[in-house]
Amino acid sequence: MFNRSLLLLSVSTLAIVGAPAHAASVTINFDESLTSQLGLDADAMRNDLAGEVDGQLNLGDQATYLTQMANAANMSTKGLGVDYASNPKRFVIGGGLGTAVNGGGAGFGKGDGIMPQNGFAFQASIMAGLNLGIASDDDSFARRITIYGNWMAAEGEQEPFSGSFNNLGAHLQFSLIKPVDAKALEWGGIAFTTGYEKSDYRLTLSQGLPLDSGDITWDADGQYDITADTSSIPLELSTNVRVLLFSIYGGGGMDVNLGSAASSVISLAGPINTELAGDSTQIGTALVEVGERGKTNGYTPRFFGGVQLNVMFVKVYGHLNVGLDESFGGHLGARIAL
Repeated sequence: MFNRSLLLLSVSTLAIVGAPAHAASVTINFDESLTSQLGLDADAMRNDLAGEVDGQLNLGDQATYLTQMANAANMSTKGLGVDYASNPKRFVIGGGLGTAVNGGGAGFGKGDGIMPQNGFAFQASIMAGLNLGIASDDDSFARRITIYGNWMAAEGEQEPFSGSFNNLGAHLQFSLIKPVDAKALEWGGIAFTTGYEKSDYRLTLSQGLPLDSGDITWDADGQYDITADTSSIPLELSTNVRVLLFSIYGGGGMDVNLGSAASSVISLAGPINTELAGDSTQIGTALVEVGERGKTNGYTPRFFGGVQLNVMFVKVYGHLNVGLDESFGGHLGARIAL
């Protein structure tokens, strides 16, 4: 029988306007008679394991962490559904993939920990665009308008988590100043782009999660779900320049975020074991329960740019987004544009 000694850690949360705040509960029980026989300090083990759980599962400020996840998910779709460099006169089709981060600098990976240490999201999408002046002469007003659509859904696994994403978008791009083409040199004019973008990104624990802390291991199992749902309206101005085979483009604007948020549902439990006695011996149990939510700001100012290699009608590009909410996003892709 385990003694009813426990550690209850109440982790303060950041209040987000319109989001309920719930404290993370971490309960750690040890059989203190058994740990004493093994020469273990139960209080020290509680503190060490609580710190490991807090750090690996990002419980210290869960609401802020979830806000970062929502910001990253929102940024991960930007630019995937629009061509800013090709100035298509008929149509464009293609696709791209990339990641976005928030709150941890400009590194585009999730880090080496079990969970992303800051906001992180992955997205990929296929897209198509049609110039409405495809059947009109060069002076037609319809030549100034290109409409785009994009979509993708997929699942994957990176142990101990499985992940899934989907996105869709529709955009309208209007040429405020028409492109000027001098064959070897082309200026793309100035374009205004708007539309609607929606995405979700989900991480789900798909197997047991052992957490080591000194001489003990907590074999956690149960539910750990983080879901980021985003929707926004981009308002952008952009331009581009092509010299021979290479194009550069850039612009800026504002994303109007329509209730974009991330939430967590965490309920993990399992035995605490040690191998000091030779065989694995259970000396305690631990339980973690969290339910939290974090929201993005209503508006996100953003700059973006990229480079593109043009080989006849084939376009290969790299795109970078920089948000003033400490978000960074990038993706690579290829398109066919005529």
